[in-house]
Amino acid sequence: MRKRRIAGWILAPVMVVLVIIGIVLSPLGSPVIRLAANTLVPGLKIENIRGSLLSDFSVQQLHWENETWQVNTQQVTVNVVLGCLPSLKVCIDKLHTQGIEVTQKKPSEPGPEEPPAEGPLELPVAVKLNDIRINNTTVSLPGQRIALESLRLSGYAHKRIEIAPLQLSGLTLTLPEANKAEPKATTPADYTLSYTALN
Repeated sequence: MRKRRIAGWILAPVMVVLVIIGIVLSPLGSPVIRLAANTLVPGLKIENIRGSLLSDFSVQQLHWENETWQVNTQQVTVNVVLGCLPSLKVCIDKLHTQGIEVTQKKPSEPGPEEPPAEGPLELPVAVKLNDIRINNTTVSLPGQRIALESLRLSGYAHKRIEIAPLQLSGLTLTLPEANKAEPKATTPADYTLSYTALN
């Protein structure tokens, strides 16, 4: 009888953890993930989440804001292939975004200037991107604006970055106007020279 009680105490937490993982990974876990994200992340509000972490996972009407930044998103859909993780790869089969607006509300204070990195850029794990589609994205900085209608690409990154077909359309950069030079003082166009000769 005592062995059954000990086995019950050991198996109960394991079963609870497995049930929680099963709920979170299934489509039933979407409301739980939304509630946890809205509660635990300051300034974050998500209207709807569909799908599961094992297939297409879609976040709709995301809003996040702090003192410096504001981010609004109509929809983000991602599909991460979990089968790549044992081989130390991150495989993103699909990443589609629609209507992202990033706004810097006030300029960040300049920090100490960092020296440029020496040597090549290397990611700690390999990243494989199959189908990336970024649509209707704007980034607004003080005096500057970047607008992108559409970007499609796929690629691979680890010790080097390889980008396969890249399709870009509707890229608009708005830069601040150059400071107008102050008008120079007007100088006379005619000069008069007078002198006196001494004998």
